[in-house]
Amino acid sequence: MRNIRLLLVILIFVFHTGQSNSTFSILNPSLPSDNPDKIEILVFFSYVCGHCAHMESLLEKWSESLPNDVEIKKIPVAFNSSMKPLQQLYFTFLSLNRLDLHSKVLKAIFVENQYLFNKKSINKWIKQCNEIDFDKFEATFNSFGVQSQIKRANHLTKFAKYMQYLCF
Repeated sequence: MRNIRLLLVILIFVFHTGQSNSTFSILNPSLPSDNPDKIEILVFFSYVCGHCAHMESLLEKWSESLPNDVEIKKIPVAFNSSMKPLQQLYFTFLSLNRLDLHSKVLKAIFVENQYLFNKKSINKWIKQCNEIDFDKFEATFNSFGVQSQIKRANHLTKFAKYMQYLCF
């Protein structure tokens, strides 16, 4: 139960009900939703945040127990332009249906102490991990679709007024 309460600290729930509860915040007006028939849990995270990395396994375990009408969406945040390649990395994985590599990036950064914070180091890591076609990765990384997803993520981040790191 403690893990779930701790996890709820990093989540912003978007509900279309008028109910109030101390474990989540109702945003008014609500954020735009991809599917108004589902409850969306937006998880704002960063590849530079150790707390986010720690919470990842808890989030994955918790997500397995959620009802079918609840959907978790991860939103990579960028507090400055130097963090944009990390947003591109996540949305490239999403676009290529390779979110399995998301946890490997966290492990590379926080366990293996690899520097993956710019395009050059990310490209090197992608080539070394040899789990994805590099040309396809690079084309997607630089694509209009990924750029559009970054703009939407930045808009959601700003709209949600989530512009600071959480401190535990």
